[in-house]
Amino acid sequence: MSENAYFEEMTGEPWSHQKRLAWFFNQVAKGRVRDYQSDIVSRIRALPQKDFSITEYGHLTIDGPRYPLLSGTRGDLRNGKPNILITAGVHGYEPSGWDAALTFLENDIHHYKSQVNFLVYPCISPWAYEYDHRWNADAEDPNRCFSFEKPRVEECRWFMDSIINLDVRFDAAIDLHETPDRDIELRKSRASRYGMELEEYWQTVPQGSYVMLSEAGTARKAFGEAVVSAMKKISPIAPEDKILGKENHGGMTLSPPISGTMRAFLNPYATHVAITEVY
Repeated sequence: MSENAYFEEMTGEPWSHQKRLAWFFNQVAKGRVRDYQSDIVSRIRALPQKDFSITEYGHLTIDGPRYPLLSGTRGDLRNGKPNILITAGVHGYEPSGWDAALTFLENDIHHYKSQVNFLVYPCISPWAYEYDHRWNADAEDPNRCFSFEKPRVEECRWFMDSIINLDVRFDAAIDLHETPDRDIELRKSRASRYGMELEEYWQTVPQGSYVMLSEAGTARKAFGEAVVSAMKKISPIAPEDKILGKENHGGMTLSPPISGTMRAFLNPYATHVAITEVY
């Protein structure tokens, strides 16, 4: 049995603590693929203090000094202007999101300083970022754990506490993701990890970018259409009739969010909640 087959073995039961530990040490043995401190922390810390407020809203237990959790704010979230929330790096193996968020902070955000306030969380899951995986060090998928019922998933708990303590509302919240070809193998691992059956669409990866909206509705569809229109400038849009089992509305899916996802958590805090997926 190959190494991957061991972690994709379908038993119908969630992984035991021992198997999660085996998976963790397997990742550590492979070694880090990226460096969170040099790639991300240094860029956040280098943002001009006169323009940005940088907040360390938490840290990972596994190595707090190495993995501080950072956010950057441009503007005053209580000044009456529209508030925009941008999150990235929920899944560590999807690097375009954090890079796009940081590049925006470094180069483009000043174009909007008189119009909009921004709060940006560039990398929600830094351990996963370094080890190039969807899961955190506990073999948990953060984007199924934005729930206080799962205190072990500290990346999510720190973020949720941070948003709740702000006590502000956002006009839009956008979570930056990717859907790479690697998702096919990771869906097998996820089904094994949680003792689930594979989804019917597990062998299909949308061949273009798309937006996932929390719900239908005229205003939210218009918001999604505007996002898709902007994405068309840099990426082909997914042409399939269905995206991950949901009807494709010109590059958008419209559905209630899955419990535990970022979309589900942010719904009470933002007028528009969307996930962008780049192929």
